[in-house]
Amino acid sequence: MKLDEQAKTIAEIILNFIAMKRVLLIFLFVPFLQACSFVTDFYVVNNSEESILVEIKLIDKTDGFPIFDNCSSTQTAWQTDKDNKQDWEHYINIDADSLSTSHYTVALPPHRALLIGRMYNEEYSKGKRQFINGRVFNLEYITLTRAGKILKITPDNFDDYFKRKKREFDVYCVF
Repeated sequence: MKLDEQAKTIAEIILNFIAMKRVLLIFLFVPFLQACSFVTDFYVVNNSEESILVEIKLIDKTDGFPIFDNCSSTQTAWQTDKDNKQDWEHYINIDADSLSTSHYTVALPPHRALLIGRMYNEEYSKGKRQFINGRVFNLEYITLTRAGKILKITPDNFDDYFKRKKREFDVYCVF
């Protein structure tokens, strides 16, 4: 009888050791998985002293995952510093004028950055390339207007205006 109890005790010790090993592996592995995930955001930045009008027209796609966001009634605009870095604590919500779900305008105040699109776990390099995971470059055009100056951005000239900063995934158009 005593031998059976010792065997049970040894078996319990072994099972507890295996369970602890699994928990330890999970704690070591989860941060690794989180480090592999990243987001690429697309911003229009107004670095001037006056508001700009941002008009965005998207292509209606039914398949895949669009990069650029459809209209919502409000958009978030973050305050930017002289290097166009967002101050995540200082933001305002601004009304968007919806012409349709895929066509809207926003008056972007001075020194603000407007998030217009997002990609997950993929680095942006060019607008006219094949994206993984069913991503769709769904931009028809963006028009930026300030003090009579009009800039029209299309998929053909998108990379002339939207640039990545060194060592960052985010993509910016500064106007």
